[in-house]
Amino acid sequence: MCVSHMRKLAQKKANALLRCFPSGVVIVDKSLRIVECNEQFAHMFGDEVAQIYEVMQGLDHCRLDKVVPFPEMFEMVLDTDREVHSDHYRCGDRLFNITIFTLDPHQVVGAVVMDVTHQEFRREQIAQRANEVITRNLSTVQEIACRLGEHMAETEILLREIAEGFGPDEYDRPRPQKSRE
Repeated sequence: MCVSHMRKLAQKKANALLRCFPSGVVIVDKSLRIVECNEQFAHMFGDEVAQIYEVMQGLDHCRLDKVVPFPEMFEMVLDTDREVHSDHYRCGDRLFNITIFTLDPHQVVGAVVMDVTHQEFRREQIAQRANEVITRNLSTVQEIACRLGEHMAETEILLREIAEGFGPDEYDRPRPQKSRE
């Protein structure tokens, strides 16, 4: 097989993989122009970007800073050739996990962007419910402790009264004798 045929075959497979990948994927050059991205990436950044993607059949050569609010992260990876990973990057009312990595040092970087908004919202709901259960349990425990304390005090008073009733009377107690000196 010739090299050009192999290259076309590899490109075709890479494109199929990008289309089917559930996260947003983008490749950016050193001028911060989009070389390639998948549809999921376009949809993550609003209806306008998604419409441009559909009309142009991609976002090729678009300026990254017009699409995403975090182009400085891409610049940092281009400058340092170090991977950047950001968990829970807030973008409006959405949360993204972002990983940006070098493909060609100081020339081309790629990124995988996952929308984790729904997962984090569910975690917050679970945490809120757990806190509500803890608060109710503490309240119940405090109420039980208070009632036990009241009953203990009543029981102590009753038992003292009973004990005093069965104890020796004033008349039955031996009286101290006077010494005869």
